[in-house]
Amino acid sequence: RDPDSGRLVCRSLDSLGVTSAEARRAWAIAKSRELERRKDDHRIGAQPRADLALPSAIGDYLRTASTTTRMSTFVGYEASLKLFAEWAAKVGLKRTSEITGRSLALFRAHLIARPSARSKKGGRRGERAEAQKKCAPRTVNKHLTAIHTALRSFARLGLSAALNRDVIADSLAH
Repeated sequence: RDPDSGRLVCRSLDSLGVTSAEARRAWAIAKSRELERRKDDHRIGAQPRADLALPSAIGDYLRTASTTTRMSTFVGYEASLKLFAEWAAKVGLKRTSEITGRSLALFRAHLIARPSARSKKGGRRGERAEAQKKCAPRTVNKHLTAIHTALRSFARLGLSAALNRDVIADSLAH
């Protein structure tokens, strides 16, 4: 059982790449120690980790960012988090607890491969169309900075057990 939510959690060790008897035993020992450490943290007063729906967590973060950042920064964060939310919905990430280093690395690859947008010829003012070339590195880095900032906030609030400063930095690194 998860010490924070109390829910029964089932994991396939095969999907984690833990296939041999020795590896399974080592995984079980490490997991047992991790659960005991978390229970000890609860005993000394640690707050349970929350597990929010991703759109809700992003909305909460944006409400906070709207009052603590400049308007231009907020607009950039909002656009970047919208891209992240759309991508997460497409790949099936529904909750903050499902965000892992691997999923962040996949999102980074998605951003790099994404086509850039240009003004639509003959379109209405502000209308955009996809261009043949990929996004500029500056644009990718701008989005990654906004996502990095939001994910650090999620980690500080305990919204995902798999996220910490190092995992976020390593997964979104260039």
